[in-house]
Amino acid sequence: MNEGETSLLQWQNLQSLDLAELIDILKAQHTDFLDSDLPELQELAHLLADRPLERFLENMAEELAIHFRTEEKVVFPVLESMSGQHNALDPALRIASDHMREDHRSHFRHLRVLRAFQEELEQQGARGMRQHLCLRLNDFCNRMQLHATWENRRIFRRPAVTETVARREASGNQ
Repeated sequence: MNEGETSLLQWQNLQSLDLAELIDILKAQHTDFLDSDLPELQELAHLLADRPLERFLENMAEELAIHFRTEEKVVFPVLESMSGQHNALDPALRIASDHMREDHRSHFRHLRVLRAFQEELEQQGARGMRQHLCLRLNDFCNRMQLHATWENRRIFRRPAVTETVARREASGNQ
């Protein structure tokens, strides 16, 4: 099974995963993005002497490292400790979720820039190493998009909205 099929399968099974399982998958992806994908992309950009792309990837790696560290060291542990129960941390968690979703909007903009780099490389004639870089950029963008979407839909969804829906369902008013 290739990465795309694995991602699709995970996406289809997303609703059946409990929070701890989902967080484990997300943390593993964080590691892959920072320790494998981005260094490889930076190296390919360097070898092709594409300094603007290389610098953009360096900056993106720094931003993602901060974002992932915040998720892993602050947000995920708080979510896991709450075990779905509402408590005094709800307002702080709502603010943290809003911040993480805003980060994701910024990441989505960065992915559009990476796709523009990819299109430019393809227009230059994507062969050999350039073709490999285009394929890796495409794969990275697709997986990052899916990753952030998973987080937004399962972890950083608006608690106030979900609480309102739950109250309506519990009272029988739909």
